[in-house]
Amino acid sequence: MTPTSTKRRRALAASILVLATAFAGVSTSLSGAWFTASTTARASVSGALLTIGEIGKTSDQTSIAVSGVYPMTDEQAASTSTHGASARSEWITVRNTGTIGLDWELQIVDPRATLKITQQQLSNFRFRLYDEQRAPLTDVLTLGSRPATAIPDGALTKGRGLAAGGQSKIEIRMWLSTDSENQFQESAASFLVFINAIQNGSGGMPSTALSLTANRAGVPSGTTTDLRWTDVAPALRAAGITGTPTYTVERSASADFSNPQTVYSGTGAAAADSGEVARSTPATGRYVDVSTDGFQGCVVTAQGAVYCSGQGYPGDGGAYSTDTKTTITQVTGGLQNKRAVKVDAALGHSCALTDAGELYCWGDYPGNGTTKSLLPVLANAGVLLGKKVSQFGVISGGGTCAMATDGTIGCWGYGNVTGRYPQSSAIGWGGGSTTAVGMNLGSLQGKTVSQLSVGGTHTCALATDNTVHCWGINMMGELGASTAPMVEAFNPIRALTPALNGATIRKLTSGSQSSCILTSKSDIWCWGWMGAPWAPSEVTWKDMGQTMTKMSSVSGATDIVATTAGLCALANAKAYCWGGDYQGIVGDGGDTNKLYNTPTPVAGVAATASIASIRLNSSSAFPGACVITTDGRVACWGAAGYTGAAMTAQLGTSNTAPMEFIRSLDGTTVCATGSVELASGKCSLQENGTYYYRLSYTVAGVPGWVSPVVTASR
Repeated sequence: MTPTSTKRRRALAASILVLATAFAGVSTSLSGAWFTASTTARASVSGALLTIGEIGKTSDQTSIAVSGVYPMTDEQAASTSTHGASARSEWITVRNTGTIGLDWELQIVDPRATLKITQQQLSNFRFRLYDEQRAPLTDVLTLGSRPATAIPDGALTKGRGLAAGGQSKIEIRMWLSTDSENQFQESAASFLVFINAIQNGSGGMPSTALSLTANRAGVPSGTTTDLRWTDVAPALRAAGITGTPTYTVERSASADFSNPQTVYSGTGAAAADSGEVARSTPATGRYVDVSTDGFQGCVVTAQGAVYCSGQGYPGDGGAYSTDTKTTITQVTGGLQNKRAVKVDAALGHSCALTDAGELYCWGDYPGNGTTKSLLPVLANAGVLLGKKVSQFGVISGGGTCAMATDGTIGCWGYGNVTGRYPQSSAIGWGGGSTTAVGMNLGSLQGKTVSQLSVGGTHTCALATDNTVHCWGINMMGELGASTAPMVEAFNPIRALTPALNGATIRKLTSGSQSSCILTSKSDIWCWGWMGAPWAPSEVTWKDMGQTMTKMSSVSGATDIVATTAGLCALANAKAYCWGGDYQGIVGDGGDTNKLYNTPTPVAGVAATASIASIRLNSSSAFPGACVITTDGRVACWGAAGYTGAAMTAQLGTSNTAPMEFIRSLDGTTVCATGSVELASGKCSLQENGTYYYRLSYTVAGVPGWVSPVVTASR
């Protein structure tokens, strides 16, 4: 606003305030009912004293003028500096010149347009009341909204236990709304200030010392507030008042108590506030799993629903699509009303596992004896018939291997990697089968399997005796055995893992053409080839063949996943990647297509959040990696697929650093960060949250009387 326009719009809230007060201590009733004044006085707000008790004492003023009122925003009017408020203001001083303690309330009534404006334009005059510390006492109000006369329960602010000779100050700030035009120049309005009082002291309710404390409690500390306060019942009884006090404690997240919640009402002198806060729909979705092979991406929500986007079979009954899907749709069919816990997405074939151990697949070779299904069907045919599944993996192109809870391994699907002949398969004897073919053969016969890992050209299993067994295509030594390159192993053969010197294998992972193990000593060993035939030569990181190669590692690593040309690891709730930065899979936010020989922290969301797991479809030659945070958020990076838009728009992938998938898909509700879920299903307080409490009480048998109010915070 220019100085010229400011001058033209200046108005005079030349308000005339009328005070209606009560004479206290002069033939007044002791019933506790509110009473009104027998006289009125005019007073001024320019450091004015609006007096309860005797009218006309020295310093009482009889006029009010809040001058130089300008247009501004409510935010500007709320700001305060060392020079005072931004909006024009004056002080109302409520002074008790009587002989007993009083409780009082203040109303602003009878607004009038007195110069150059209409009554309707009074709504342009905005005001707010503040206490002596300049904390707001009211919301932003307008003169046009005020009643013509004082009304029951119309108080804008109240005072409790104002002692004889005491005083309270209230600041009134006034400004014009920003749409106020030139007609407000030199305009004026008036209103009345009405104060009413009730005895609180000698001959009435006794003044009592009231205190409130609020301390952090609960597990974790701060999820509950321990509240304790003064029990005033003994003081009341000593004054001859036998009514029982009923205490009310309210909580607010703000010091002005703009949205108070009652946390206790009763006759006790202590309470525990555990919150019982309603769960809320988060600004970002909450998920338990995510998968992307660069063509299709899927997530599992916290409620167990599966949603997918991208190319391939959408899982909602729609046909195979080569177009980029920029929308994300819920997978239905057999998964409808089921609670999924894991998903593996691929271009021609995807699967999801439920919490009941049921594996549902859709697309090509879904595992139920057919070659195609547009909706998820239960993959329980062949050796998996009647069994519960614990682990599974999908090969981009249509092959699947799954392990039942009893250790039975079954594979089925297309699995044709080389194109040399139809049975050439990354899943062994299961290649080309429409039902699960048993793979507890060869070197796995008689072994108990603990982990299953499906790669791009091969599949591996970890036995409980710390041995690794692989089958599929040995294109680049990925089987870890001495078979010749390009020779299939239709039965599992033992990989020549190194001497572990007392360590155990914690994690087995298979990449596009490589496999790796993580030991209990945080050592990482890999074999095969880490690169891609169509990738730039500068991102071909390791050509190890069948030789077990010790890799650089991360101290405290608890999980690893093999990428197309490198590795990612989880350590101390943070994600690290290294190797060939093909399509940005290292995720550090820097240039792509270069080598990283040491573990590099993943940037973006993954750098600031606590990470629970790393997920990617290791079989894909177009790597897109994701992390799931400990509070259920998803962030992805790397390849968004040939078409790009679906993953970029829906799962938040980028080429260089993780982007968070912020969409909330199925109405999932969560507790706020720092709070815990209570037995009621609601949420506790936030352990590091700041909360404000205020205490008041009423007394049985004394209608209309409200106690002083005390506050505390934690």
